[in-house]
Amino acid sequence: MADDRRKVLVVDDRLEWLCKCADILTEHGYDVKPCRHPKRVMRVFHEFKPDAVLLDVMMPGRNGLDILKDMKAKDPWVVVVMLSGYGNAETVVKAMKFKADNFIDKNSDLSNVPIIVGKELKIKSMEIENAQLRAQQGREVVFLKDIVGESPAMVRLKKEVRTYADSKLRIMLTGPPGVGKDHVASALHYESSRSDAPFKNLNLPGLPETLIESALFGHEKGAFTGAHERKQGVLESANGGTVLLNEFVDLSPRLQSKLLQVVETNVFSRVGGEGEDLVTHVRFLSATNADLNKAIVTKQLRDDLLWRLKQKWIRVPPLKERGEDILLLAEYLIAKKSRELGRSAFSLSERSEEMLMGYHWPGNVRELKYYIEVAIESGHREFLESPTFLSDDAAGPGDNGDEVTLKEKIKRVTEQFEKTEIENALRRFGGSRKKAATHLGMSYRDLLYKMKKYGLRERF
Repeated sequence: MADDRRKVLVVDDRLEWLCKCADILTEHGYDVKPCRHPKRVMRVFHEFKPDAVLLDVMMPGRNGLDILKDMKAKDPWVVVVMLSGYGNAETVVKAMKFKADNFIDKNSDLSNVPIIVGKELKIKSMEIENAQLRAQQGREVVFLKDIVGESPAMVRLKKEVRTYADSKLRIMLTGPPGVGKDHVASALHYESSRSDAPFKNLNLPGLPETLIESALFGHEKGAFTGAHERKQGVLESANGGTVLLNEFVDLSPRLQSKLLQVVETNVFSRVGGEGEDLVTHVRFLSATNADLNKAIVTKQLRDDLLWRLKQKWIRVPPLKERGEDILLLAEYLIAKKSRELGRSAFSLSERSEEMLMGYHWPGNVRELKYYIEVAIESGHREFLESPTFLSDDAAGPGDNGDEVTLKEKIKRVTEQFEKTEIENALRRFGGSRKKAATHLGMSYRDLLYKMKKYGLRERF
């Protein structure tokens, strides 16, 4: 059916080329809309809602690169392939800087146009799917027994989890990045009478507003670029369960207003399905490391939404306030990661314990987890004894003879861990880059960039 065809907007002021391009795309099953007038193109773009755009660079009245910026601002997920009969390196670089998806020389073989459009649409579909998966990641089941710590701060935290797990109160979890707020939220759910219902961890930062709205409310077919079928959001799929809103402060004012309505009435509608009311009975938990008072003063956050989400406040303590838990956590993480990899867990040496206890862990449990995983993945237990990574005072010289900063040390460890994860994924999928990218939750382009960065292209 025509409604199932992918829509392509072709923009070029030259009628001959416009017709040729439109004809060949139509022959390959695309629903094509031609446009010769650069000044009208954004109105056509808004009305037609294309999946992909072929956009000429040089046109009278308005430059194609300016139109590209407007299109990407309106819909970050639309595929835009730039066209030019006067292609040069500078133009290509500018187009890619403005997030063009590809570049076609108009003097080349036109039969490649549908192939390039089809390839870019497939890549974009994978990126959208990966973004949606990232939005709902963090599905690790965590019970109260899995929260490690015997410090007074953790004893208080566990008592609060036991007290409020089965409550209907909407709980807000605060604390700096990396302390494990999502784990506490999971424990609140799985220790409650809702434990048989879904727990959805919705990660909001970095997602375009369209995908955040879809992740929350779901969408109808055709509601936006990439919406090729009806899809449930977490308000629908987690009905009867729990939804964790991670960094809800990042929501736009419009989405905060929509969320507030759901919190107050339990009623919502899918994107593109306004008028059809749905009812949800989820328990909202929220988590943030933002300065909430500042967010209220600067109007970044609605105060009425904050007070409705913050019926009970639980602070998750940073690692520096629970130093006596560091070795317990390290041993737990070593055993857990070793078990996942089918390896024997090693014991911490006295030197390793000294190094771990002597570091102030600005990245909290997440940073400790990185160090442990790098040590196990690399197979070098002495890694945890290295002053290069764990001691500010014993930091070695950098490339320029300067002292290595904490930020640089964390970057090194993170990059080593990232490289190892990419290598493992590529081996797991027999060198298939697309499968590895999907497994890792990154775009195909990001994977290619990382492979080049870490010197992996020749090996896979």
